[in-house]
Amino acid sequence: MVTEKFYVGYTEINNEFKLSNVALLNYFQDITTIHGKLAGDSLKDTDYGWFLTAYHVKVFKRPEYENWFNLSTWSREIKGFIASREFEIKDNAGNLQVSAISNWVRINKHTQKIERVSPEIASAYGKENNSNIFTEPWISKIQVPENFDFETKIQINRNYIDVHKHVNNVSYLKLAELVLPESVYNGSESNEFDILYKKAVRCGEIITCQYLETDEYYIITIKNEDKSELCAIVRLYKK
Repeated sequence: MVTEKFYVGYTEINNEFKLSNVALLNYFQDITTIHGKLAGDSLKDTDYGWFLTAYHVKVFKRPEYENWFNLSTWSREIKGFIASREFEIKDNAGNLQVSAISNWVRINKHTQKIERVSPEIASAYGKENNSNIFTEPWISKIQVPENFDFETKIQINRNYIDVHKHVNNVSYLKLAELVLPESVYNGSESNEFDILYKKAVRCGEIITCQYLETDEYYIITIKNEDKSELCAIVRLYKK
């Protein structure tokens, strides 16, 4: 397990002066790379990487502006070429504020093919059997709706691209938020959400974002321009 202390600054807050969901995922991304460095699996120095396939995040009490919080992450399970990782945020009094689970697949950065995790790397990450929050290590698939309320096309520019030359994991949530109706976007952020990642999107490509509101969720699918391939799906819970 790795634990780091972070401060909620101005660039990380929503319109309620609380840690935004986008900032939350940025912190998850950063502490994951810290764990990788400590395990001898630095993104900069290894021939391998981890492709994020899914997130499930639940916020109990959102960290507020100008407050410190403690973020922890640990390896839940590594099996073959896939892995499960959990996160939790606690305040200084030890109260649980956020819990999350994520799924990953091991990729050879040169061949872009899936490869098994070596026993040495799996051992270096460890396995925290006593810390697990979620019942199952693997996140359920999200059913893609057949019909939508509306759709819009967006051309991907450099603002969304990371060091791997494709849209960063966090940016899929940013793209989903661009599609939300003003009344939803200007309200309180969802305190529970899922993201399923299917296909990397690159700079210059045009995506089609489709939006659906149901009794329980706001659902945004991100597809290629002609809608023949699903790139990601974001599901924001209403309650």
